[in-house]
Amino acid sequence: MKPLLEARELTKVFSMGRKTGLEAVSRVSLEIREGEVLGLVGESGCGKTTLGRMLIRRLAPSSGELFFRGRQISHLPEKDFHPLRREMQMVFQDPYASLDPRMTVLDLIGEPLAAWHVCGGRGEMKRKVLELMEAVGIPEEDLYAYPHQFSGGERQRIGIARALALNPALIVCDEPVSALDVSVQNQVLNLMKSLQKERGMSMVFISHDLSVIRCMAGRTAVMYQGKICEMAGSGDLFRHPLHPYTRLLVRSVPEPEPEKRQRRESLADPGAGLRPERGCPFHPRCPFALEVCREKPPCLRDAGGRQVACHRAEEMENA
Repeated sequence: MKPLLEARELTKVFSMGRKTGLEAVSRVSLEIREGEVLGLVGESGCGKTTLGRMLIRRLAPSSGELFFRGRQISHLPEKDFHPLRREMQMVFQDPYASLDPRMTVLDLIGEPLAAWHVCGGRGEMKRKVLELMEAVGIPEEDLYAYPHQFSGGERQRIGIARALALNPALIVCDEPVSALDVSVQNQVLNLMKSLQKERGMSMVFISHDLSVIRCMAGRTAVMYQGKICEMAGSGDLFRHPLHPYTRLLVRSVPEPEPEKRQRRESLADPGAGLRPERGCPFHPRCPFALEVCREKPPCLRDAGGRQVACHRAEEMENA
C-alpha cells in the first residue's frame, strides 16, 4: 500500500547572514501511512517542529521532495497546492495564542468551513460546528463564548475541533499538551486518540515527552540535531532502543516505582548543542563512539527490524 505522505531528503536551512546558515533539518526521509500515528521525539531544538511544518508545507523546504498520495507536491505552485491544504491541518502547541480572542467558538470552528464553502449557509454551518463541539466535549451553551472564558484544556479542544472541521487526512500535532496542566493532559490525549481511531486519519505527533509519544504513536522517529537517528515501532523502540541517543532518552525518564528503577543516565552536556564538523552528530556525547564515528556520518539503515543511523547498530542490538 502506498504511503499517504512521503518525504525524501527534506532539508531546511535558515539564513543567518550572507555567508552562513543554520541547517535545522538535514536530509530527512520518512513515510506516513494511512491511518497511523507517527511520533516525532527529541530534545528542544532538534528540528522536529520545523520538520512537522515542512511535511504539510507550512514551511518551504530548502531541498528535498514531498509526495502526497503519490503526487509530488513539494514544488507545486500555490494555486495548484491550495486544494490540498484542507487535507492537511495542524494543532498548535499554545492554545492561548492559536485562537483569535475576538472570535466566538462558532466563528473559530466555523471559519475553515466558511473559507472552503463547505456549508450552504449560516444555519448549516452552526449545525456542523455543534457536531464538532460535541465530538471534542465542548457544551452547546458555549457556542457564543470567547477564548478568554475557557481553560487551557478547553481551548485546546476548540483548536482540535477547528483542525477536524474539514475532515483532513493528516493532522500534525505540535506539542499539543505541553502547555497544559498534567491533570488535563490525559483527558486531551485520550480525546485525540479516540478521534484518530474513529475517523481513521493519519497523525504526526510531535513531543519531547516520551510518555506522551508512547501513549499516542504506533511508530516513533527519534531526532537529533536535525537528523533521524532511529525509527521503529514504539513498543520495540522503548523496550530495546538501539541508538545510543535513544537509549539515553529512554533511561533518563524518571521511574516512580523504586523496584523498577535502573541507573538513570543524564543527557546534560556542556557541548550538547554544538555540532561536530564531521562524523556522527552524536559522537561527542556517545559512550560507544569509535574512530569511524568521528570521521564518517552514519546513514539511516535497516538493523534489528528497524532503521538506525549508527555504525555499531548490530553490536547495540546485543548490548
